[in-house]
Amino acid sequence: MKKAFLLAIICCFVFEAKAQTADASSSQLLRVPEYKNPAFAYILSIIPGVGQFYNDEIGKGFALGISTGFSATLFYIEYNKCVYIDRNGNTQLRNDDHKSKALTFGIITLGLYLYQSIDAVITAHKKNKANGYVVSLYPSMQNNLCSTDNSLGFTPSIGLNLTF
Repeated sequence: MKKAFLLAIICCFVFEAKAQTADASSSQLLRVPEYKNPAFAYILSIIPGVGQFYNDEIGKGFALGISTGFSATLFYIEYNKCVYIDRNGNTQLRNDDHKSKALTFGIITLGLYLYQSIDAVITAHKKNKANGYVVSLYPSMQNNLCSTDNSLGFTPSIGLNLTF
């Protein structure tokens, strides 16, 4: 009885594995390149590194997330070392080396944060262009209906058309 049960379990795993490989190969033939939304990548990059995860750049996402978090932590530590509350309850700054360190780590954190946000958007655009999704922007002239002096007329205008 134990042998039959063990044989049934092994057969289930073998047939399941064959079914998965067949599905994986057939889905590979019908794969459509994924469109990466640059606006969504920007919104996700509010959390450092997540915009890079969305763009399938896992290593860069981890590196930027960890380095931005580490820099922000050092900024917080150094800033708290140079701020104190006096006897009257007023916040005071010490005049020592911690102030310059806090400023340095604050600038590094801001720079990393801005870089990863911009990189997420640019990478999404690059991936879309590589996958055949092209966005073009070209000037156009249109006649717009407008009202001047209580009369209706057409006034030419200049605009930009966005084509997907």
